[in-house]
Amino acid sequence: MENTLSSYGLFVDTWDSIYQLSGKSDVIIFCLGSWLAAFVTYWVVSIPLLCMDLTHRPRFIYQYKMQMDKPIEVAKLKKLFKVVLLNQLFYAPLMMWMYYVSAMWRGCSISSSDLPSGERILYDLLGCLIFAEVTFYYSHRFIANYGSTGILDRLHGTDAMFRDSIAFKRHKILLGTTPMSKTYPDTKTFAVDKYNFNIFKK
Repeated sequence: MENTLSSYGLFVDTWDSIYQLSGKSDVIIFCLGSWLAAFVTYWVVSIPLLCMDLTHRPRFIYQYKMQMDKPIEVAKLKKLFKVVLLNQLFYAPLMMWMYYVSAMWRGCSISSSDLPSGERILYDLLGCLIFAEVTFYYSHRFIANYGSTGILDRLHGTDAMFRDSIAFKRHKILLGTTPMSKTYPDTKTFAVDKYNFNIFKK
């Protein structure tokens, strides 16, 4: 796998095209490019889901919502938009700039000729996964939270509470068409009006 990604292939060609489009500008790629990719991805995914949550349509998708008893409050939604946009339009560009400065200081390069090998990418991903599991687990274990992969939870026996919960039963790939909320209903049951999906406690 050595040099698989840095020598040839669609990955390198695509990255080189983006690099050329930016005028071979590191600052545009690091700051504008990274910010734009995150911004567009966030809203392209979020807006359809938000519209579905507000309108309860299309119904064949809305039935798969897990928390039927928690409708969106418009007042809180307006506040949420303000916070998200502040983060995305002010703090995110600032953080991108700081990351760019630190990356340049460390001698990082984004040229297609300097792309890492496939082995290096897998090595770094594995390292990040281990780091995230350890730091997340030991920083959250006293507030009934769990690690990102569950490995340390299993070793320490702290996954017992999660395994006894409804969330654990629903924590699987859905291969059928029956929503998990119906297969494993909440302890408190809810009746859903079939016409407007209003939620009423039984």
